[in-house]
Amino acid sequence: MYFSRLLQPIIFGVASNLLVNFIFDPVKPDLDVQEFAMAIILFIPITEFNRLLDIRLNKHYNWLSMPLKRLGYHLLFLLIFTTFILNVLGNTYLLIIGSGFFSIKQLIIITITSFTLSVFLTALNWASYYYDMWKQSEQYRHESKKRHDEVINDLKKSADSITCSKGNHKIMVPIESIAISYITLGIVQVEYGNRHRCIYNEPLKNLFELLPNHQFFMANRNTIINKGNIKSYTSSSYGKIEVNLKSDKYPKIYIPRQRAAAYRKWYSQ
Repeated sequence: MYFSRLLQPIIFGVASNLLVNFIFDPVKPDLDVQEFAMAIILFIPITEFNRLLDIRLNKHYNWLSMPLKRLGYHLLFLLIFTTFILNVLGNTYLLIIGSGFFSIKQLIIITITSFTLSVFLTALNWASYYYDMWKQSEQYRHESKKRHDEVINDLKKSADSITCSKGNHKIMVPIESIAISYITLGIVQVEYGNRHRCIYNEPLKNLFELLPNHQFFMANRNTIINKGNIKSYTSSSYGKIEVNLKSDKYPKIYIPRQRAAAYRKWYSQ
């Protein structure tokens, strides 16, 4: 950004001086180094004013709701300031070097040329601004689509069931009815429905992959909880979180400090 601000008056000052000199004398333009330096100096306040004007107008006139007013004010203020700078600083420079003042014709040509280049610079800045807005909207669209797909997958998961063992029988337990799952003596227990329990014959992490993330949380490496099974939670010692559950087997569990931030984010969704 700072490099661009430094480069703009140099590029447009040199371009402005070249155009003006070719307009005055297309056959043998005057390419005085001192004039190029002065043109660069004159464009420093013009480019800076253009930048500040853009920032100020953005706060009061939205491009989407008031595009013509936004454009009109920008061009009007830019023309006034460009004319002022060329009259004051330009004529002051000529007065110092003893060349008198600009003639009306010279002043008109220089003003039109400088103003045209300033408008071109403004158009480049607007193009850059809209490119950034487009890029942000594309990133937001991509993230929204990703989140949408995740939610759809979670909802699909919610409609499924898991296979558990109860005694000598295999039963299907609806995922939405699972209140809590925990490991006891290396066995994955699942509490569901009205305080029923069964055994899940795979690792706990495999079960967690089947559950919708917006509803279930891996509280620690041994426990998965359902958001609907939570009564309340409070901060505990050493950064942990104390969670009060509706379960009889586990009425209270603790979220470790390493998982506390993830838990709060999950619970607030």
